[in-house]
Amino acid sequence: MKRPTPANALTILLWFPFGIILAVIRILGAFIFPMWLIPYVISLSFCRVTVKGKPQPKAGNSGGVLFVCNHRTMIDPLVISYALGLMMKQELSKGDLVVCPEGSICYQPFVLRFSAMFAELTDRIVPVAVNCRFGFFQRPLRSWNGLYLIFLFMNPTLEYEITFLDQLPLEATCSSGNSPYDVANHVQRILADTLGFECTQLGRKAKYNALT
Repeated sequence: MKRPTPANALTILLWFPFGIILAVIRILGAFIFPMWLIPYVISLSFCRVTVKGKPQPKAGNSGGVLFVCNHRTMIDPLVISYALGLMMKQELSKGDLVVCPEGSICYQPFVLRFSAMFAELTDRIVPVAVNCRFGFFQRPLRSWNGLYLIFLFMNPTLEYEITFLDQLPLEATCSSGNSPYDVANHVQRILADTLGFECTQLGRKAKYNALT
């Protein structure tokens, strides 16, 4: 977010009508264009997605992978799907799943406390570090969820960075006797260290209490 200086306020007001048009184009483009064309549409609308790392291939019928990511925007799972490319349909048929254990979006450079439930689902856990940089607009507090996408896509530029990290070793999962809370805290620390963010024990409820 930009600081509320007079110059920035004027810039935002002047950009607002153009931002609405740009948001409509971006949202319609995501629904209208086929998957193979979306990367070109994204780049033409000043959006950039950078992918680091690569998910490890499965061996035979070894089941699905649980991608565990921090939560920066409402479209995190969609961007991760894009990062997986045309593999996504095949991957989902094998049971892959993306979860955001923070349970709430956090714009600041923090990783909120993770719910431990995901750690009990499987021992095939792949941490995914998500960062998103945008200029002017965030979601207004206590607003209709649909406004979130409009405000997000009204930003002049969007930069998404997705980093696929190594799958957790078996000894770091619940299968080796670790508690779900220890596994969740471990994944939280891995993602925070990768992003250069700070770990916090604040959860979803505490975050909203601090903001209201």
